[in-house]
Amino acid sequence: MVAQNGLTQNRRRMVDLKFVSSEAAVRKQYRERVVLEQERRRLAAVCQIDNEALIDRLMEAGFIDDTIAALSLGPVAAAAWGSGYVTQEEAVAATQAIFTYDAAVSGPAEVLFRSWIVNRPSNELMSLWEEFTCERIQSMSDRERETRGQHLYNLTQQVALASGGFAGVGQICLAERRILDAVKRVFIIE
Repeated sequence: MVAQNGLTQNRRRMVDLKFVSSEAAVRKQYRERVVLEQERRRLAAVCQIDNEALIDRLMEAGFIDDTIAALSLGPVAAAAWGSGYVTQEEAVAATQAIFTYDAAVSGPAEVLFRSWIVNRPSNELMSLWEEFTCERIQSMSDRERETRGQHLYNLTQQVALASGGFAGVGQICLAERRILDAVKRVFIIE
């Protein structure tokens, strides 16, 4: 009889342990969902956009509230890689863009942007930039949109010309031209 009670107690303990581990897993999943939702809200607040699908795509791409400012300079990084590699001149021009663009690209956002100059960013970068920027410019005045767009275009063009151009005259490859055209199209500038 003692053996039977011991066996029954062991079974109960195993069942209890199974429920405890299941409950711990459920609690962990819940905490992860809460943290993810908090991150989503912070990113949406910083971005000042209500497009939940876009916020989800930005998060899937690894953007958080501290790094999203780097996306505003996406065309600059893409232009640096336009010819398939980044020259020293393009790297310098791209890095200078951090300090001259209107958006605050500092801290983790600056680190992310600099990483795009060293390691080629995802092919998704420009499509995310375009969708993000189209959302953001809806709340801008025409003048602000044109000013920001022209400034970004000029910075991107400086990077495109950095390895082969001189005083605004030089070779811009087809990939760089497409990036420049995208900036013009999104910001509706001539």
